[in-house]
Amino acid sequence: MAGEKGMLEDMWESLTNASNEAIEIFKSAFNVTGAIPTKPKPGKMFYFGDPSDFDMADLSANPSQWMQFKNSVKGFVSAVEWTEKWIIALGVFHIMMLLLAILSRKHTNVQMVLFCFLMGCIYLAEPLNRFLSTHWESFSTQNYFDKHGVFLSVVWSTPLLLIGAYMVIQTLIASASLLVQVKRREILQHARANKEKAGKDNESEKKKQ
Repeated sequence: MAGEKGMLEDMWESLTNASNEAIEIFKSAFNVTGAIPTKPKPGKMFYFGDPSDFDMADLSANPSQWMQFKNSVKGFVSAVEWTEKWIIALGVFHIMMLLLAILSRKHTNVQMVLFCFLMGCIYLAEPLNRFLSTHWESFSTQNYFDKHGVFLSVVWSTPLLLIGAYMVIQTLIASASLLVQVKRREILQHARANKEKAGKDNESEKKKQ
């Protein structure tokens, strides 16, 4: 049990570190919304997608965090051509990883290998983003790979993080269930031992009489 507990702690620590790194990248990318001038020029403006979709009325002198986030997400979604073959292939890859995580939930070794693979993919997101930003013309219609890596964080790291989180939660549930079974057996064994001891004591008393 101690070894399994240490394994779970290592998995959780790796997942936490990877998620914190992805969140920092995401925040640094969306901080650009905070650079809106206090006295914006008349008209419409946005830095993702079709500018006509966004009105400066949404971005006042003191825009709310929710409005900033909503506009950022809307701009991101409109800027991406989701029908590109490589993006569809990436979606299929994530679905396959999720199915593998679900189907292998009772196989510890497979889960460990898969979890390490997912964390390795997340760890390589930054160099992968640099590589793809250089060679994007060979497979994509536009360069999604900016220096902040926000696109890769959304379509690559975030789904893998969610799958990894599912695996950790599933492992914790399985461990809790196993612990309950062990404790239940211990209680039954203890009760059986007490019953046998009581029976022996009764036999000893009868012999003495």
